[in-house]
Amino acid sequence: MPHFQSSFDGAELFFRDYIPSLITELYNSNNEYSDRQQLAINGLQTDRSKIDYEVFAKDIIDLLERIKLRKFIFVAASMASGESLLAYKSSDYVRQHCQGFIFTNTSLLYPTATPEFPQVTPMEMWNQVISAIRQDRVSFFANSFKGPLGIGNNHVPVNTLQRFERMAEAADAIAVERGVQIFARYDFSKELEALGQGSDVPILLLHGDSDVGAPVEVAAARVKQIIPRAKVKVYENASHILIITHSQKILSDIVEFVGSITASVLKS
Repeated sequence: MPHFQSSFDGAELFFRDYIPSLITELYNSNNEYSDRQQLAINGLQTDRSKIDYEVFAKDIIDLLERIKLRKFIFVAASMASGESLLAYKSSDYVRQHCQGFIFTNTSLLYPTATPEFPQVTPMEMWNQVISAIRQDRVSFFANSFKGPLGIGNNHVPVNTLQRFERMAEAADAIAVERGVQIFARYDFSKELEALGQGSDVPILLLHGDSDVGAPVEVAAARVKQIIPRAKVKVYENASHILIITHSQKILSDIVEFVGSITASVLKS
C-alpha cells in the first residue's frame, strides 16, 4: 500500500488510490483503521493536544501535492467536510485544481448548540459521549451506530453493524476522545463565507432528513444560506451514514453532479 510522510509530525500515512476515480483513505502504520485520519493520533512523540482540524487538512494537502492530483472533486462525509474546506483555504495547489465539493451529511457549520440554533447537539451531550466511552467503550460502540444508520427506517445487515463496531473499537482510545473534542469546538462560519464570496466552485450537499447529530436545517440548509449557489438534496428516511443506507442514490447524484461539472468545463 502506498504511503507518504506527514509534514506535521513525520507520521507514516498510507492511502488507497481507486482508479479511475481517486478516493483517498489515509492509514496509520500502527493501525489498519487509520488511527491518524480517523481521529486517532500517531506516535507518543506527538503532543496530542496539537492535533486539530488544521493538521487533518494538512495531511490531505500533503497527499494531493505528493501524487500531483489534478482536476479533482472532494467527496467528504460528516466532519471530513471541514478538513476539505480547510485544505481548500490553506493551499494554492488545492484551490487551483479543486473542481467542486460534495458534502454528505456535513457536520458544518455549528458543532454545538447556540442560542440562535438550539437544535444542534449541546456540548453537554458531547461530554456525555466522552464519559460513556471512558466507562464502557465496547458497549458504547455496540449501540452508537443504530441512530446514525437510521435503523428502524432502514435495513442494515448485522455484519455491517459489526464492521463499524470493530473499526471503532480498533481506534486509539485517547485519539477517539480527542476527535470528539476537535469536532465539537470548531465553527466554520468564516471559512464558508470566504468560499462563497471568493470562489465559484460548485457545491453539492446530500443530507438525510432524520440526521439527529447534524440536523439538515442547521447543517446543509445553513450552508445553502451562506453559499446560495450550493445545491441541496435531502433524502427521506435517511440518517447520518448515507453511504450504507442509500448508496445507489448517492452514487447516482454524485455521477450527475460530476457530469454537470465536466460539461461546464468542456464548454468553457
